[in-house]
Amino acid sequence: MSPSQSELRTTGHDAPSGLEPLLMHATDSAAQRTRPIGKFSGRAGVRWGPEPIDTRRPLVVRFRGREYRWWIAVLSLYAASRLLSTTFMLTLYLVATAAHWPFASQRENPTFFTFSGSWDSSFYRRIAETGYPTILPTDPTGSILPNPWAFLPVFPWIVRVITVATGLEFYPAGVFVATLAGAGAALTLFRLVAARASTHGAIWATAFFCFSPVAFILQTAYAESLFFLFVFAALWGMIARRYWLVLPIGVLAAFTRPGALAIPLALAIIGVVRLRQSRRMARPRHPAGMTRVAMCEHSDPTGQSCSPGSVGQSCLLGPAGQSCSPDSVGQSCSPDSVGQSRSLDSGSRSHLPDRLPVRDIVAITTTGLVTAVAGLGWPVIAAAVTGVPDAYLRTELSWWTGFVGHVSFVPLTPWFIFANTYLGIGGILLVASVLAGLCWLLTRRSVRVLGVEIVGFSSAYLLYLIAVFLPQQSTFRLLMPLAPLGAARGLTEYRAPRRALLFGGMALQPVALVLLWFVGYP
Repeated sequence: MSPSQSELRTTGHDAPSGLEPLLMHATDSAAQRTRPIGKFSGRAGVRWGPEPIDTRRPLVVRFRGREYRWWIAVLSLYAASRLLSTTFMLTLYLVATAAHWPFASQRENPTFFTFSGSWDSSFYRRIAETGYPTILPTDPTGSILPNPWAFLPVFPWIVRVITVATGLEFYPAGVFVATLAGAGAALTLFRLVAARASTHGAIWATAFFCFSPVAFILQTAYAESLFFLFVFAALWGMIARRYWLVLPIGVLAAFTRPGALAIPLALAIIGVVRLRQSRRMARPRHPAGMTRVAMCEHSDPTGQSCSPGSVGQSCLLGPAGQSCSPDSVGQSCSPDSVGQSRSLDSGSRSHLPDRLPVRDIVAITTTGLVTAVAGLGWPVIAAAVTGVPDAYLRTELSWWTGFVGHVSFVPLTPWFIFANTYLGIGGILLVASVLAGLCWLLTRRSVRVLGVEIVGFSSAYLLYLIAVFLPQQSTFRLLMPLAPLGAARGLTEYRAPRRALLFGGMALQPVALVLLWFVGYP
C-alpha cells in the first residue's frame, strides 16, 4: 500500500451513506501526492511539523468517481450546512411567531433577520450607526452597565460600509457579511489542515466545523465568523512561514473580537520550538560524518516504519544522503514501505528539523510584538475616549454580574469562581479535571502530529480562555477556533467518532437554538 493510500484509507467496513461518501474520498491531486507529516523527535519523542510544504499544490476531492477542486467541495459542504442551519432557524422563527412565544431578546420589528441578530447584535448595530459612547452607562450604585465598549469595531464598520453602499438595514447586511466570512473561514480551515495532515483529515475537520452544534453562529450578525476567518488565515500564514502576512491579519483579528492574543503567544511557541530545532542541527556531527536526526517508532503517521529492534533508537544519516545506517548500538531503521530512503536530498528534507534563519527570527519577533500590542490596545483606546482608566475591564465585568455577582478580575480565576459559585469545592475539582484533560489531549500523538503551529495556537487560545473568560452559554461558540484539532487521526479515521461528531452536531443545533433564543444568551 502506498503512503497516500495508507494515509487516506478509512477504517469503516460498511458502505458509507449520506455525507460520508464525499467526506471519505478526499484525496490529493491526480498523481495522489500526499505530504508526509514531518518527524523531528526531541528528547521526549515529541514530534512537530516539518518545513512548510508547497501550499499552492493542486488539491481535489473525489466523489463517485469524479474529481472536484477542493474549494468546490468545501463550498458545497458549507452551503449544505448553511441550508440546514437556515431551515432550523426559519422553522423555529415561524413556529415562535405563530405561537406568540416571547423571544428572550425583544425586537421592535421582529423579522427573520432581526431574529438572526438577537442579543449582542444590537450592540454591533449601535456601533455601526452611532459609534462608541464617550460616557459609560451606570446603575444607581455606580457600577458600569453593559455597553458597546465590550465589542470591537472591525465587524460593525464593515457592515456599515455595506449598508451605506447598498441601502440595506444593519441586520440583513450583518447576516450577509457573517455568512460570507464563514465561507472564507471554511476554505481557510481546509487549506491549513490539508497542509499539515491530509485532505481526508481536512474535509472532516471542515465538516465538524460547519455542522457543529453552534454552527448557526456562522450566519448570524455576530463577529465570530469574521474572527474565525482571520484566525485561520493567521494559522495558515504560520504554517506557510509567511510571518509578515500574519502581522496585518493578526491586527485585524485583534480589533474583531477578543482572543487574538493567542496569535502572538503561538508565534512565541513556534519561535522557541524552531530555535531549539535549529540548535540541534548545529550540534557536532557524529563520527564518519553522520548526523543523528530522528527517533524510530513503529507505524508513524508518515508511512515510515522502523525495524522492530530499532524502536526507540536514534537513526544516523550519512552526509551523502544514504538511508538510515546502524547506530552505535547496532540497530538500524529500515526504508519505508515504498522503498524511499530517508536522505538529505530535497525530497526528504521535510523529515528533518531546519535551521532558523535571521529573517524568520526578525519576522516572528516583529509580528509577535505588533500583534501583542494590538491585542492589548483596545482597553487603552477605551480609557482614552471615556476618561475611565479601566473602562474596558469594568465593561466586561458587567456581563459577569448576572452569573457570579460583583467580583474583581484576577487572571486564571474565572473558571474557578464560576464553578465555586454553583458547585462549591466539587466544581473546583471539576475544573481542575477538565484542565488536566485538556493537557492530556494536547499531548496525544494524534494531536501533536498536526504540527507546532496548530498545537501551539490551540494551547495559547485555551490558555487565553482559561485566563480571562467566565464560562457560560457562549463557551461553545468560543471554542470554534479550535476546529483544526478536528483533524486528529483519532476523530477522522474511525467511523464511530466521525458519525458521533457530525450527526451529533446536526441534532444538537435545534436544541441549542431553542435554549439560546428563548431561554438564555447566544
